[in-house]
Amino acid sequence: MVKHRNFREMVSALAMLAGLFTAGEASAEFVTQSDQRPPSPARLIFPDTKDGHHIFAGDLHLHTVFSDGSAWPTLRLAEAAHDGLKFVSFTEHDIITPKIRDTGTNKNRSYEIGRAFISSGMLGLGGMKLSLGSEITRAIGHFNCHFLKDANALNPGKVHYSTFKQTVALDRVDWNRTSADEKDLEARFREAKRQGAICQWNHPTIPSSSPGEAVVTPFLERMFSEGLLSGLRLRKAISSTPARWTWP
Repeated sequence: MVKHRNFREMVSALAMLAGLFTAGEASAEFVTQSDQRPPSPARLIFPDTKDGHHIFAGDLHLHTVFSDGSAWPTLRLAEAAHDGLKFVSFTEHDIITPKIRDTGTNKNRSYEIGRAFISSGMLGLGGMKLSLGSEITRAIGHFNCHFLKDANALNPGKVHYSTFKQTVALDRVDWNRTSADEKDLEARFREAKRQGAICQWNHPTIPSSSPGEAVVTPFLERMFSEGLLSGLRLRKAISSTPARWTWP
């Protein structure tokens, strides 16, 4: 069983992943609370930590046309810069490739394009940090892995679906997590860890057998205990039912 203490440790791991603290010189866009100028999209206001570290804003869950996003990687970076973000991660769905005819199947490609764009000096993005990520996408859950070296290695079978509906139809949800999906997911997590990546459980209440309920199964508990999953990514869901956590 997952105890509440373990759950708090999961949330702590999420905090470490979602907020990167960097000591030293602040960026030109960084604004402390003592700054009296009004905030702007390019100047986010965050307080310094008590020990003198600066907090930088970033987005660790971005999609482009290379999975189910609608924008080219360079546009995603321009949007991030406009919003004052200092680090981003392209996390293309590993097996969802709707625009395969135009984009091909290389899940590293959005990162490659992004890195080249940053290096070109266009838009002054030299300070932008970009990491290679991937969203491992299965009917029983989605999981983001960051700081990968090769996103294609997470899909050795070269499986590519054009819609989420296809994924669910061909990869049935098994709420007892006894299907082959568990073995496949574990293999993907172990490959990510081999590459030095950090994986997190995305929007854990979606999908769910009950609206707003996240089920921490023995399989997921083991993934956390073995360090193959290191955090949760939570988001506000549009639902009249408060989220509930169930430990089987």
